[in-house]
Amino acid sequence: FTPLEITDYVPDPTDRPYMGLAYIGARWDVTEPYDPVTTPESRQQHSFELDVGVMGPGAGGHPIQSAVHSTITTHRLPKGWGYQIGTFPALSALYQWRWKLGWHFFDVVPHAGLLAGTVQTYPYAGMNVRLGWNMSSFPAPIGRNTAAPTSGRPGWEVGVVAGAEGRHMGLNT
Repeated sequence: FTPLEITDYVPDPTDRPYMGLAYIGARWDVTEPYDPVTTPESRQQHSFELDVGVMGPGAGGHPIQSAVHSTITTHRLPKGWGYQIGTFPALSALYQWRWKLGWHFFDVVPHAGLLAGTVQTYPYAGMNVRLGWNMSSFPAPIGRNTAAPTSGRPGWEVGVVAGAEGRHMGLNT
């Protein structure tokens, strides 16, 4: 995370501070079995995710961002990393519920959940809509740093996803 203006040696104290974040996580998706008698397909999924890491200098944000910026552009190098927040543990737990209603070519997937942790804490709700062909299972989570499970998916899928999500921020480090 960086402030809006990265070329100032002393960042605006009212802006977001510099902060690196490095973590590792695990996600478990529990999906109700599909009942082929039900048309259109309707099923629910419960997801649980645990993340553990570090935020601050120990995450390595300064050298990584500086290397990327010096490779891409030389006139927008970040200069305020000396004002980065201190080192803190980054812990989070997530629960998400999703309901899929649709067919192999179109589905609507409302979702709701709660993320609680030391970096961010918020309840959220939203919906994704997919249009395509040979679509199976649930769409990959948009805006999350986890991979979609591949078990139970066909060899190929084609689709377009649109979605929206609202969050009520309780904590945003």
